[in-house]
Amino acid sequence: MAQRGGAISSRRSMSRVGTARLLALSAVVVLFLSLYQQAAMQHVPFMLSPWKLEMALSFLELRALPGLGFLVLVRLAKHYTQAQTTETSVADREARERWCMLLAVCLCTATNAFVCMTFSVMKVLTGEAFEKDDQEVASLYTIWLGAVAAGLTVGTLMTDRFEGVAVIVSAVFNMASVIVRVFGVQQRNYTLLIVSQLLCAVGAWPIFTLPGEVSHRYFPVRDRPFATSIMWQANYFGWLLGLFWPWMFTTTEGLDTLFSIEAALSIVWCLAALVLFTVAKLQCLSPVFRTKEISGFSGHAGLSGFKELFQTMARQPRFALELISHGLHGGVAFATPSAVFFIFGHHNFSTRAGAAANGVFILAGNVCGIWLGERCKSPSSWHPVLKLCYGVSLLSLVTLGVLMGGGHLNGDSYLSLATVLTFCTACGASSLGFVGIGVESSSLYKVSEAYVGWFREFIVLGSAAYLAYVAVGGNGFSVLATAMGLCTVSVLISLSTGLATRSRETGTPIYAPLVIGSLP
Repeated sequence: MAQRGGAISSRRSMSRVGTARLLALSAVVVLFLSLYQQAAMQHVPFMLSPWKLEMALSFLELRALPGLGFLVLVRLAKHYTQAQTTETSVADREARERWCMLLAVCLCTATNAFVCMTFSVMKVLTGEAFEKDDQEVASLYTIWLGAVAAGLTVGTLMTDRFEGVAVIVSAVFNMASVIVRVFGVQQRNYTLLIVSQLLCAVGAWPIFTLPGEVSHRYFPVRDRPFATSIMWQANYFGWLLGLFWPWMFTTTEGLDTLFSIEAALSIVWCLAALVLFTVAKLQCLSPVFRTKEISGFSGHAGLSGFKELFQTMARQPRFALELISHGLHGGVAFATPSAVFFIFGHHNFSTRAGAAANGVFILAGNVCGIWLGERCKSPSSWHPVLKLCYGVSLLSLVTLGVLMGGGHLNGDSYLSLATVLTFCTACGASSLGFVGIGVESSSLYKVSEAYVGWFREFIVLGSAAYLAYVAVGGNGFSVLATAMGLCTVSVLISLSTGLATRSRETGTPIYAPLVIGSLP
């Protein structure tokens, strides 16, 4: 009888324990749901409040039920994720879209710059392998420049109307270029090399106008200088890689390996760009976020965009002067790395010294350009920064021209080399680093960046081609300094205080530093 009573007591005790555990578990669920509701109202994940979780766990001794507790947490986390507000979800999608587009453009432009100059860097080995003289090898880069200039208008229209198509075209033609190039090198077929350069040029058609256009379509106002600078500096970084890594191959037999590796890397980068572009387009954002009205543009497209550009330049001569100044400054920066090798040859500097000067020139531009883009978010800071960049570029080139013209710098002295590298660093930081800020400064005139970039790049390509031809003597830095002096004077005029004028047609200010500088 006693044993029977003990069994009954034991069952009752177990029943009470089970009931207590069930009540405790129910209390845990209720408490977590209340925490979840509070966090959802504040748009803050309660998972980020560990002291609340620890309090709940200690109070209810959930450690005794780790399995059930874990399931409860997983379930609540899943419901919380699904219950995020529409506003937060759209913000996440916007960020994901804009940065995926930025990375896609960066990969396309860096790849194109990476492959376009390889023959010029390897001119000796290319000439030996294909039995061509230096002029014929150099003409491969000239063909690329000419084809880019011929198709720049097509690339501009493509970028303005369909920036997605522009990204795809750039990636596909970059890949086609390196594939044809591999076959051309393996078969020692010079005609295939020309075809490769033409395909590479088609891949370059949109990349000179994509950075500013993507920045203004996808990024908030304060982030645009940073985004524009990143995309432009990606091009220069690809240029830097293309100038240096071919030096690892020193025999004609190594050309096959060189171009095969180059093709593999380029294809991987372009495929990554297409994947990132696809991810961006899968975000399914509202089209309102990317309308040109948000950027302050009038929404003109096609040929009317060119008409708007030239009408604005006619009404505002300082706008035209600023574009020409930025284009000429870009031409000086574009021509300098090529001219350095020839200038150094007249002053007994080695080829390695020329490569080192180009390396610090481009790398300094990358670092300074991204830094300026990140720091100069307010339009009120752009003009002072531009004046400083132009002044530093001019001072650096004038100093190099005077010192080399006077015979004070030659390759026999380490001090001379250190001096040259120092001024090349300063010149690169300012002449390449200013580009992002220059693009944003031009956008203050409310003309679509695709068409502004079209005009500016024609000036860049034309002036670079001319300067690269005339600045190859011992006085090359003096020639570059003269061009730099001309664009410095013109930019000072264009950025003068008299620029705050009103449009004759609309009666609205084209540029008002106090108003624009107050934007968030």
